[in-house]
Amino acid sequence: MKGLVITLVTVGLLVLVGRVALREYTRFSEQDQAKGRVTAILQGIRDNVDDRGLGLQTPVCMWAAGVLLISDAYELGRASDQFDDWRREGDIWKVSSFEVTGAELQPGSVPPLVIVSGTVNGKPFKLRVPKGDTISWIR
Repeated sequence: MKGLVITLVTVGLLVLVGRVALREYTRFSEQDQAKGRVTAILQGIRDNVDDRGLGLQTPVCMWAAGVLLISDAYELGRASDQFDDWRREGDIWKVSSFEVTGAELQPGSVPPLVIVSGTVNGKPFKLRVPKGDTISWIR
């Protein structure tokens, strides 16, 4: 009987902890997460304008995969080259100012896809921000 009580209490605690963890994980909407990702990228470019080294590593990783670090050196190098191309395409080699103004979750998209809008250096932009995948411009 004592073992059953301990088991039930343990299961109850696990359920409670799981609910709290799930609430924390889902606290930020897909839109908020996408806006935060774009903000981190643009802020990183702005703050590391003349840097081609570690200063841009986080923006590169956030752009390529929505993560803080890509540990594989080959993948990181490839992402860095593609990030440079993406910056040229969007004419954001240098960022002096930016504002992220909107985010729209695309219904039924798997993985979640958010269209993020705003301005960079006074010019409007729209980006496709798929969760866990590379960000692209909308022209």
